[in-house]
Amino acid sequence: MDESDHSFLRLSGRELSSLYFAVRTATSREQVQQILRTFELSDEDFVGSFPDLAKSVRLLPD
Repeated sequence: MDESDHSFLRLSGRELSSLYFAVRTATSREQVQQILRTFELSDEDFVGSFPDLAKSVRLLPD
C-alpha cells in the first residue's frame, strides 16, 4: 500500500478541524486546491475521505 493513499490519516484532530473549516469557508475551487496543498492532501484522498465536503466544493466558482 502506498503511503500517499491515506495521507489524511496523518492529520491530527485539530488539523482535520482546520482543514474542514478552511474548505467550508473557501470562496473558490482554486482556494480549496491551495488548502489541499497546504495539508498535503491529494484530490483523491480528499474526495474519498470527505465526500460530503467535496460535493460542497463543486458548487464553488472556479
